[in-house]
Amino acid sequence: MIRKRFAICVAAAGTVVAVFLGSRGYGQTETSRYDIQTEVVRDLNTHLTWQRMIPAGTFSFDAATRLCADLALGGHDDWRVPSMQEFQSIVDENRSLPAIDVVAFPDTPNGFWSGTRWAGTPLLAWHVDFDTGSAAYDTGTTNYHVRCVRWEP
Repeated sequence: MIRKRFAICVAAAGTVVAVFLGSRGYGQTETSRYDIQTEVVRDLNTHLTWQRMIPAGTFSFDAATRLCADLALGGHDDWRVPSMQEFQSIVDENRSLPAIDVVAFPDTPNGFWSGTRWAGTPLLAWHVDFDTGSAAYDTGTTNYHVRCVRWEP
């Protein structure tokens, strides 16, 4: 099956304020694409391993980056904050509240930092809204949740 990615940008006064992520033909609602373990979820399509349960609280961009870099989970210590493209792979466009597989990722709240900086300035970074599957950017001092990821061939 051919996978087609898309992003719809919403602008206000000439500035992008939100991006809605999606991927047609990716089978994002198929729980069978995940190897679900107690601490981690391995995506068999992308070879990404995700932190299953997130840490309590919210964090600034820098604190989220440090938290993932210091994480030892599932026998690995090479965790990082996921990119927007990586987050796009787990957004489930067939769901909302949350727009994510709730079996693989239970109790997912809204608002997660991505590791992708806004291209216009390093003071801003993208975050994902799992209520709707949309994304926007904010200052790095704002607090959001963090879900760490690693890649393994």
